[in-house]
Amino acid sequence: MKYPIFPLNIFLLPGEITILHIFEPRYKELLRDVEAKNMSFGIYYENDNNVENLGTMVHLKKIHNRYPGGELDISVEAGYIFRLDAYYQFFEDKTYSGGSISKVKNSINHEIRDDVFGELVDLFRERKSKKVIEIPRRMWDVALSLNLKSEDKLRLVSMDDTRSRESFIASHIRFSRALLKQEKANQYNFHLN
Repeated sequence: MKYPIFPLNIFLLPGEITILHIFEPRYKELLRDVEAKNMSFGIYYENDNNVENLGTMVHLKKIHNRYPGGELDISVEAGYIFRLDAYYQFFEDKTYSGGSISKVKNSINHEIRDDVFGELVDLFRERKSKKVIEIPRRMWDVALSLNLKSEDKLRLVSMDDTRSRESFIASHIRFSRALLKQEKANQYNFHLN
C-alpha cells in the first residue's frame, strides 16, 4: 500500500493524539490533500534507533488554527503501526514524500497483569488527580498514561513477548512513583529569602 509519509522525530501509539504545527510548503500541500480527500497519512519515526522502520498511520482530527501564510496547527490521532518498506521523495505528482508500507501485526494491546495494574493504581493514587479518571488496563492505554518518550514507545512496540513488555511498563511505573516521591520530599526543602 502506498501512502503519503510525513517523517518526524515522534513515535505515536494507536489512539494517541498529538498536535502538529505545519509550516513547510510540501506539508501544507499534504494537509490540503488530506482535507480535500479525507485521507490518512503516515508519520514515519525518523530516528537512528528505528532499525525496523516503524511509523504510525494517522488521521486528521481537528484544525486548531489557520495562519495567513498557510501554516496550520492540527491534531492527529494515531491508528495502526506500519513498517516503511520503501520511501519515495515525492508521492505521485506531489511535493511531499510517500512510501510503501505494510501494517505491523502484533498482539501488544492486551490487558496487563494484576500485579502491574496494582502498581499503576498506586501511582494514580499518589498523583492525587483532582479529576476522576478510569485507570487503564490495556497496554496501549497504560503506556499513554505514563507519557513515555518516543524511544521508549518504540522499544515497547519492538518487544517480542508479553512478559518483557509488562516488565518494561512496570519499571516505568516504579520510576514514575520514585520521581513523584522525590518531588513531594523536595517541596518542603525550598525556602524563600
